Amino acid sequence: MTPERAHEALSAARLLLDRGHVYDAINRMYYAGFYAVVALLLVDGLYSSKHAGVRALFNMHWIRTEKLPVEMGKLFQLLFDSRHDVDYGDFPSVTIEDARSMEKEATRFVSRIEEELAQLMK
Repeated sequence: MTPERAHEALSAARLLLDRGHVYDAINRMYYAGFYAVVALLLVDGLYSSKHAGVRALFNMHWIRTEKLPVEMGKLFQLLFDSRHDVDYGDFPSVTIEDARSMEKEATRFVSRIEEELAQLMK
């Protein structure tokens, strides 16, 4: 898994947003964050085949240890919860404005993970 995969998902999210496909855009935003976190975990020799496992490992090894701020853990959880709501919720209520704001946060999340990856690769 590489950060490029995260950027591809963000690019897809932007295209979907531009066409008014809010729910699919949110799905891609979550996956952008997911791919970035998986890349980070792999550099540390960690892996899980489950989304819950990836979130748990991220929180255990990066958030609780304060390698990354708590805000990053909350943001990743928000992306997951939003994706879960639009993919599986009965009546998701996300506006295009909400989704555009979330896209900025997803982009910030991926960028911050990339910064951490760059430090680890030195």
